[in-house]
Amino acid sequence: MTDLRILISQVQLESGLIEPILDDTKTPLLYLEPGLIMHLRDRLGVANGSIVIAESWQPGLQRLGDKSIMEVIVRLKNLTKRQLEHINQCRKWLRVVTIAELASEDGKYIPPDWLNGQWRAKSRLNWPRQPPPTKEMWDVFRRAIKRAFCKRDLRAQVAHKVKLDAPLGAWLPAERHIQYDFYRTNRYLFCTFKDPSPSLYKRMEMEGEKNYFEPTGLVTKLPKDAHPTGITEGSGGKYHPTTPFHFHRPPPPPLVEEEEEKLEADGIDTQSP
Repeated sequence: MTDLRILISQVQLESGLIEPILDDTKTPLLYLEPGLIMHLRDRLGVANGSIVIAESWQPGLQRLGDKSIMEVIVRLKNLTKRQLEHINQCRKWLRVVTIAELASEDGKYIPPDWLNGQWRAKSRLNWPRQPPPTKEMWDVFRRAIKRAFCKRDLRAQVAHKVKLDAPLGAWLPAERHIQYDFYRTNRYLFCTFKDPSPSLYKRMEMEGEKNYFEPTGLVTKLPKDAHPTGITEGSGGKYHPTTPFHFHRPPPPPLVEEEEEKLEADGIDTQSP
């Protein structure tokens, strides 16, 4: 079963979908090569069926308003199978799954070098090896990204950033496969070390009410509410985040009846907002 999970996880990564590929059998995946998993998925689709595999891997949405790149693009009109293959090749070269992973840290635009192959994400995932996409492939990819997410900037030049039609919201408490250079919380800033370990972070603390951070030590693990941020570096080794702290905290689950009774017995009103 472990080998099968690995095979499904690899096809899941190559598909670019968020939903498990054997559960969501309706999203067309014409751009993937045929094989055992795709044959099984096709048969499930014909039978209007699905398979849910416990503890199977799938990528997660990163921010409020985030979407799978391929799930949106595959529904665009007038794209051929070959063009979809080229688009997916570029996405895999970039090592991204969702639009949040392709966008700037403030969630408002896509930097210019991120749509022409001059940038690749530092991903912890095991991506398939492939040759660099050609200029023609990048042209197809860039046009599709604009049609899907940046319609107001369809005529933007290659060297210019393109604004997202819908700016992304707060960061979600999700697993992040991309290694960013800087992360922040409301109080701390974390800088990723390139050497000797990518899992070692320099921690910096906010100086009073001022919007700059100074080094205070090293940590090996980020807080759960830390999210990526851009920075500018000032004099004296002081860093200024370019994005505010913007983390989404989901509401707590509703209390079960036994918990409500215990709280009410302690004199706590469970009906107050």
